[in-house]
Amino acid sequence: MPIRTLAFAIIIPLLLSMFVSNTVASAQTTTVVTTAAMTKTYESSQYGFRIQYPSDWYIAPKNTLHSLEFLYYGTDTVIAFVAPIGTFLDIDKHTFLTIGVTPVEKSLDKKDLKVKPKSLDDVISDKIKFLSSPGASLGSSDISREILRTNSTTVGGNSAMQIQYITHLSGLADTFNIDTYMIRGDKLYTLIFTTGSSLVPETLPMAQKMIHSFQFIS
Repeated sequence: MPIRTLAFAIIIPLLLSMFVSNTVASAQTTTVVTTAAMTKTYESSQYGFRIQYPSDWYIAPKNTLHSLEFLYYGTDTVIAFVAPIGTFLDIDKHTFLTIGVTPVEKSLDKKDLKVKPKSLDDVISDKIKFLSSPGASLGSSDISREILRTNSTTVGGNSAMQIQYITHLSGLADTFNIDTYMIRGDKLYTLIFTTGSSLVPETLPMAQKMIHSFQFIS
């Protein structure tokens, strides 16, 4: 289970909150929700997938030390797509989707006592336990997660499972997440969509289009 990736996805809003001040909070920010067409395609030959994304979204730079955009990238993050909504300081508006790739973890099969790769059901079970664990904290900001639903789906012709949940941050706006998991060979592919809870009716349809445009190419 890619716990480092999961922890990173949940801790981002807390890291961002460290940069917020009363002065910045009062600044004007972009609130227009993206409605651009899905005209761009990202392809990774290294990890064997492609995905479409809207023309007005951008790929966050990975090694930009003079900005906060490196925070999108956890240890296992391959790519991060960012919507032109708000800024890093606007947790209630900020919208993005990341893709991570990790080896499928192995565990001991209690029936035949052999070490085998975890199934997709095992991955989801681990993630639910992680999300349901007591909230972590960073400074004065407490985290709690409210799981809304889990479901099986098909992404690019491949079996996938999703968890939808809300992250509650003490003193900050709630965020809505959809985590999508697929196994291909010995790799676990994780797509994590994050947006402000108040923007879900506007941003979710675009996120679903992106997720379901995902395809394996090798």
